[in-house]
Amino acid sequence: EEEETAFSVMLDKGIKYFDEEINDGEAKVVPGDKAFFLYDTVGFPIDLTELMAEEAGMTVDMTGFEAEMEGQKERSRLARLAAKGLSGDRLELIAEQTSWLADEGIEVTDESYKYKWDMKVDATVKAVFTSGGFLGDGESAKEGDSVGLVLDKSSFYAEAGGQDADLGTI
Repeated sequence: EEEETAFSVMLDKGIKYFDEEINDGEAKVVPGDKAFFLYDTVGFPIDLTELMAEEAGMTVDMTGFEAEMEGQKERSRLARLAAKGLSGDRLELIAEQTSWLADEGIEVTDESYKYKWDMKVDATVKAVFTSGGFLGDGESAKEGDSVGLVLDKSSFYAEAGGQDADLGTI
């Protein structure tokens, strides 16, 4: 019964917001940020927003909605890192960086050690990555810079599929 009441309250709030803030009788598109507000703050399902928009002769800016969703995911991730006492630039290897590593002849990291507990892994640093790119021979990062180390082998789980990356000491 509490769930039904909560759903009813959420539905009423969402409909009121849609009618007062979005559907002015002239607009043809529900802005992505407003659709996201309904979803994230009010708890209003996006498919219900799309249905109401359709009934009002409108469409929902899903590209804007998805951009807001990605922004929220990033804010959430940064908040989790801050809660763990971690901060700094987000370093992420994407296609451009992995292509550079391949061009430099740097092989994929052997991650088989992540399945072995309490084992010291002797690894070699193959590349150092910063927010400005990979460091070349003789280059070094400044104190306080965030850096990523590309190792020949690792016992750490990478962040993937919503799973947080492992933390440890090198």
